[in-house]
Amino acid sequence: MLDEALQKLGFSPKEVVVYSAVLKARRATPAQIAKVTNINRPTVYSVAKSLVTKGLLAEDLGGKTLYLVPVPPEELERMMKKDEQALKEKEKLVNQMREELSRAAIGMEYPVPKIRFVEEQNVEDYLYDHALIWQKSANLVDGTWWGFQDHSLVEQYRKWIDFLWKEVHPGGHVKLLSNKSDIEKRFEGKYLGREIKFSETLNKFTATTWVVGDYVIMLSTANHPYYLVEFHDALLAHNMREVFKNLWEKA
Repeated sequence: MLDEALQKLGFSPKEVVVYSAVLKARRATPAQIAKVTNINRPTVYSVAKSLVTKGLLAEDLGGKTLYLVPVPPEELERMMKKDEQALKEKEKLVNQMREELSRAAIGMEYPVPKIRFVEEQNVEDYLYDHALIWQKSANLVDGTWWGFQDHSLVEQYRKWIDFLWKEVHPGGHVKLLSNKSDIEKRFEGKYLGREIKFSETLNKFTATTWVVGDYVIMLSTANHPYYLVEFHDALLAHNMREVFKNLWEKA
C-alpha cells in the first residue's frame, strides 16, 4: 500500500525502494541500504539526497558515520500543508497578474496575454490535451520546442513524452538545455530530432520552461505539488525564444 501510494505521488521506483528500506530499518547507513536493496552505493547516495530534498528522509550527522532516518509523520503533514499554502499563494499571484494585465490592456491595441495556472491533479491531462495545440503554434513559427527541461519531468512523464513523439510531432524538433542525469542518458538518441545539451554553467534551472510557437509553458516537477503555468503571448514567446536560442548556441 505504501509503495503504491508513493508511486502515485510521483516518486521513482528506486526512491520507493530506498525509502521503504530506510523506513523498515528505522536508521541505516547508505551502505546498509545498498546491501539490502541490491542498488549500488553511489545510486543510493543520489536517491537518498533526492528523498532528503523532498522531505521524506533526514540525515543524521551526529557522528562520524552518516545515517538515514525517516521523517516523522507529523513532519510530512507539516510539509504537505506548507506546499499547499505555497501553491495557493502562487495561484493567487497568477490571478492578480491576470487582473492587472486585463486592466492595463483597456484601450490598448495589442492582445492581452492569456495565462493559465494548472494544479498537480490536472497537469497530466493538460499536457495530453494541449500538446497538439502547442505543436500547431510551433509549426507556424519554426516548428521547434526551445527551452530548458528539468530531468525530473522525464522521470515523471515518460509515457507523455512517448505520446508526444509518436502522436504529436513525429519528425519534429526539440532543442532543450537540461541538467545531467541518468534518465537523459537513457533517452539519448531515442527520438530523431530530440536534441538535449548539458552545460555546467546552466545548472541552476529548477523547473522546465518550453517556448513553443506563441506559447511559453513553465512546469515544476522537482517537488510536490507539481504545477504548470501557460502564457499565450506572441511577444513574450518571441523574446524568450531568442534568449534560449542564444543559450543553445553557447552551451
